[in-house]
Amino acid sequence: MLVFTMCSSAVFAQLDENSLVDYTYLLKQCDSILNVDAGDCYAKFNRAVALNHLGKYDEALSDITYAIEVCKDSVSAAFYTRARIFQKSGRYSNAIDDYIAAVNLNERRNIEWDEFFQIGFCYAQQQKNRDAVECYSQAIDIAPSEGILYYNRGLIFYYMDNKKDGCADLNQALVLGIKQ
Repeated sequence: MLVFTMCSSAVFAQLDENSLVDYTYLLKQCDSILNVDAGDCYAKFNRAVALNHLGKYDEALSDITYAIEVCKDSVSAAFYTRARIFQKSGRYSNAIDDYIAAVNLNERRNIEWDEFFQIGFCYAQQQKNRDAVECYSQAIDIAPSEGILYYNRGLIFYYMDNKKDGCADLNQALVLGIKQ
C-alpha cells in the first residue's frame, strides 16, 4: 500500500494500485502548490504518483528522484514509487535496485511481501528465473496465504523445466483461490 499526502503535510491518504483517485485533479493540485513553492517535497512526491498513473513516466521519474535526493520523509516510499515507475516503463534493472533500496530503508521495519513479489516479477521479465524464484520464495515466507505468489513461482518453475515444483505451486495457488 502506498502512503502519500494530498500535496499537503496536513492530509494523509492511503492508496493502492486499485484506489479510485482522480489523478488529473491530484496533478493540478500539486502543480498549484509547486507554482508557489517549487521545492515542496510532498507536492513533488504526489505529483510523481499522479504522473505515473497518467503514464507520464519521464516526468514522474524527475519528480520522484527530486523527492529521493532532497526530501528526507518517506524515503522507502519514494524508492518504492520510483521502482514502480521504472517497472511500468520496462526498466527492470533500475526497478530492482529501487525495490531493494525500499526494503533496506523501510522505516516501518515491517517488510511487505509485495516488494519481493515485484522484484521477482522484474527478474522474471529479464528471464533471470533463479532470482525470480528466490524472490517469490521470500515473499511466500512473509505471506504464505497469497496465492499469486505460488502461481508466479509455479510458472517460473515450469519454465525452468521443474514440473514437479511448478505443479505443486500451481496446485497451492488453486487451493488459495487463484483460478487461472
